[in-house]
Amino acid sequence: MAASHQAPRLRPAGVLALGLAAAAAISGVRVLTGPELALSLFYLLPIGAATWLAGARVGVAVSLVSAASWLAADLSMVEAYSGPWVPLVNEACRLAVFLLSTAVLARLRTSHRQLQRLATQDALTGIPNRRAFLRLARHELVRAQRYNLPFSLLFIDLDRFKQVNDTQGHAAGDILLRLVARALEGSVRQVDMVARLGGDEFAVLLPQAPPEAARQVARKLQRRLTALGERRRWPVSFCVGGVTYTSAPESVDAALRRADALMYAAKREGRGGLRHETVSAGG
Repeated sequence: MAASHQAPRLRPAGVLALGLAAAAAISGVRVLTGPELALSLFYLLPIGAATWLAGARVGVAVSLVSAASWLAADLSMVEAYSGPWVPLVNEACRLAVFLLSTAVLARLRTSHRQLQRLATQDALTGIPNRRAFLRLARHELVRAQRYNLPFSLLFIDLDRFKQVNDTQGHAAGDILLRLVARALEGSVRQVDMVARLGGDEFAVLLPQAPPEAARQVARKLQRRLTALGERRRWPVSFCVGGVTYTSAPESVDAALRRADALMYAAKREGRGGLRHETVSAGG
């Protein structure tokens, strides 16, 4: 599957180091200002950032260090309290608040990531869905337009998929779709993207692939999928429509429509057809 093209993220060790540095800075301010100002609320900033960026473990670590550093600052000013036990009780309460905040943020982080995954991942096959495909394809289209690169994509449809559902049950149809997704993913480059557009339709984005390379990939995928169907004794075949633009198309939707039309042209020629077209600049 294609690389995600996301902004680089800080490593957990880097997040931890920044969180500890922030905690140390807040403790330093605490020592300089004395015991009268309650600044412990500011610890929630590095604790929250560490938890959101790197997870619960890093958040807990920053929480522990924050509480310990505040306790050290209080103990250096223990004469300001009515008894030496007061800083210990205060820090126990603060630590409980820090850990509770970490737990809540960690749950929110997990839920947020699950929602992100559901929004871009096909629930049945686990590969990107149509939304994710269009987003990445538009990103690649901008790159192709900027650097005058070729833009290739394939549209794949399963013939007689309904017959599998009708004769062997929907569970068998689900297995077929999952195996097709795995076979497609295992047959392309790391920079390519395989997606399920819906039903029994799949798409493959081939960034910067020239016409002959795209045709070779289309043939390779069809051979592998055909072998999969024969091995499982499924009465299915696979029609492929592919298009390569030597200059970037006007839109991803236009490229998909063209590949879809080529796929249907291949389907009209018989089961297991394949059509690929090269579109030159202005074509």
